Amino acid sequence: MFVLTDLRHRRLLLVPALDAPAGALARVPPASIGPLTAPMAPVIRDGHIALADHGTDRVVVHTPSTNEWHAFPTGPWPRSIAIDDNSAVYVAGRRLERFDDLDGTNPTTIIDAGANAPMAVAATGVFDLDVTMSDGTLRRSHDAGVTWQSVDLQGATRTAPTAIASTDDGGVFVSDLANRRIVHVSADNVVTTVIDENSGLGLVSSMTATGNQLVVADIGWNRIRRYVFTLSEVVAADFLNGRRDDGSYLFDRVTGITEGSAK
Repeated sequence: MFVLTDLRHRRLLLVPALDAPAGALARVPPASIGPLTAPMAPVIRDGHIALADHGTDRVVVHTPSTNEWHAFPTGPWPRSIAIDDNSAVYVAGRRLERFDDLDGTNPTTIIDAGANAPMAVAATGVFDLDVTMSDGTLRRSHDAGVTWQSVDLQGATRTAPTAIASTDDGGVFVSDLANRRIVHVSADNVVTTVIDENSGLGLVSSMTATGNQLVVADIGWNRIRRYVFTLSEVVAADFLNGRRDDGSYLFDRVTGITEGSAK
């Protein structure tokens, strides 16, 4: 299942498969939680969907199986979420914060970078974190944010890297907003352009990677793009438009995408 955040309609959209969008289910929080203002960056963990609500400085959590909702406050302007294998929640906004769980327990600031703010965060296992920064660098940690290694992406990324997705081999995909392309950073920090400016890519708001497949939320063209890789070469690509043939919308201004099981 894929979960999208729809900015125009301020909702979650649960899509069973990209080639079967007719079965999509829309979800909005109850009045007790309040409306979503700028939902983005959904993440699935243990049957729960967590998303950043950029407009209200909070993480909103939805459990589809019980239709329950709750929320907890974060620092200013949350725009990306990652959850590690211990269920710790990392939130990138004006700073990088860590919470012990999806109840928002024990908030801790991991990176407080001032003008050089965290843009997107990915977590792998228990200890591995990857954070893109607004100065165009990638910070990598193998001890849950105690120490960091900085990877210079300036040769491949000329502006704020707004989205990140981790891969099974210890690497990450990073979006390049200005040049309409996506790069891959290997586990040993080799930077390779895998989707270039001639691909027709718009503005990437979010990405998710599973196996040899990368799925991209393209808010510029209002579509979901799917790429299939062999090593670092794209061998297949397709997309799902947010606007149907009859002019109605499945989604509009897609700000996030993730894949997983949350029934």
